[in-house]
Amino acid sequence: MELAMRTSMLLLVAIVILNVSMTDGKKDRNRCRHLSRKVSKCIRKGYEPRMLTQEMLEGCKINPKDLKKNVAMKCAMQEKRLSLNTCSPLCKKEKTTPPDNCPKKTVQQCTSQPGQVFYRGMMLPIFYTGISTMEACVEKCRNVAGCVAVIHVPKQARCFTKNERHNPLSPDIHPSRTAYSLEMSCLEECQN
Repeated sequence: MELAMRTSMLLLVAIVILNVSMTDGKKDRNRCRHLSRKVSKCIRKGYEPRMLTQEMLEGCKINPKDLKKNVAMKCAMQEKRLSLNTCSPLCKKEKTTPPDNCPKKTVQQCTSQPGQVFYRGMMLPIFYTGISTMEACVEKCRNVAGCVAVIHVPKQARCFTKNERHNPLSPDIHPSRTAYSLEMSCLEECQN
């Protein structure tokens, strides 16, 4: 009986993965990733962006230099393509480390609303059983190398660990279950 249930769960997970991977969102992410790399390379060469917003350039170190005309034109064309897409900021924001004496956020403060989950970024095993609380799920993540987020399904006492490749929070496609998610980096933030 338990083997049949696990087989059914694995089949369901495989179907979800196939379904999610066939969406246009993947094409958009790949296009953004490609254009972001090209424009970032131009910025490192000394190109000064003119069309991108401050938000897109936040964290970028721009040191303008004289570029060859053809290089500057290629960079301008890549920048224009990037500006026409809704992509995330170019440069990775430097993580600000909170002061050691600040009270950190709790598991409850970092836990998402029910029904919000992180797709993609699955780790093996796909889930851990017998994990009845979000706190226990977080502790499991802390002990798994590469784990940066979790999904906890209390009724089934399951904990799904996620790596850095997970997608942003999205509505759960399984309306019959109540799932909660948490990104581990939230636990390092100071309380407001």
